[in-house]
This record gives sequence, structure tokens and C-alpha cells, in this order.
Amino acid sequence: MRKKFIVLGLVLWAISGCAPKDTAGSEQTQESKKAQESSELLKGEATKDYVTEVRAENGELFHYTVLKGWVERVDKNSELFVTTAEEGLSLFIEDKMDYVDFASWQNTIVNTYESMGYQFVEQGEPVEVHGMSGVEMVLEGDTEGVKHKALAYLLEAKQNFVQVYASTKPSQFDANREKLKEAASSLKKAEGQVTD
Repeated sequence: MRKKFIVLGLVLWAISGCAPKDTAGSEQTQESKKAQESSELLKGEATKDYVTEVRAENGELFHYTVLKGWVERVDKNSELFVTTAEEGLSLFIEDKMDYVDFASWQNTIVNTYESMGYQFVEQGEPVEVHGMSGVEMVLEGDTEGVKHKALAYLLEAKQNFVQVYASTKPSQFDANREKLKEAASSLKKAEGQVTD
């Protein structure tokens, strides 16, 4: 799990425009980079909201509404990764069978973030997202010296625990908090699925 968080931080750091850019690269290098970047996109920037399916390893199905202006990207460490020029959101799903209960899973998440040097600004505020109850947290951290601030929802679904992690630069967090909340609240359990 720790590897997932480190990779998430590095990806968010890179897409936020903070990563060093090669300004003196050859034309061939630039074309190669463009090809690589386009292959990392699942779809282009959303011109309107659309729904994408997210399936947990145990088969539980979720629907996530990708909001207008966000881009769905490939990320091998999360079940879903969407970004804008200033924000990023990752979805992590873990089977409930791997934990005693919600509290033990929450403690594992908190301890993991703390061991990585994150500071909790807000912790444990109750939240409900489309019938999934849980907690809302705000945390700050850095990846290789670049700071970011995140809104995280820890939610309980029928078969899984779900973490929705939406982040941006600390200087933009307050202005973008409602946008992050809207993106984080765009996850729903799929209706009508048989999950036994």
C-alpha cells in the first residue's frame, strides 16, 4: 500500500507542472514524449460529464462520474486516476475481508500516511457519499520536496473499503476545495448488482 501512495505523489507532482521539463530536447525526443503522454490517457479531456465503471478485484462494481474538464489516465497503482491541470484524484479499493473492520482499515491508512510524513489538518469528519458512509480527512505532505494538500474520503461499501484521494497544491486547496469535494463525491455503488 505504501508504494501506491508514493507513486500517487510522484504522479500528482508531475502532472501539477512541478516536475522539471526538458526545454532543450531534440524534436525527436519531444515527439517521443508526446506519444508517451497520449498513450497514458484513457480518454481525452471530458467535454461533458460521463460515467465510467470501476470494478473491484472481488467483483463489486462502482460508477464514477468523470467531470467536465477532467482527464481519465492510466495508473497501475490505483483503480481509477483522473486529473485536471491543477488537481488529481485516485481511487483505491481494498477488500473488507483483509481487515477486521472499518476502524482497523482507517487506522492502517492513517498510520501509512503518518509514516510517510503527512500531517493531518482535519481528521475523522463523518461523511456519506451516495449511501457509503465513512470519514473525511484533509492532509498535507510532500513528494521530493513538492508540497500537496489532499481531501481524502474513506468509505465503506458492501464488500470493500474505498479511499478517494483528491489533491492539489496547498496554495490552491482552499479555492479548489469544493471542486475536489465534487470530484470525490462522484463515486456511486452500481445499482442492481448481485454481490453474494
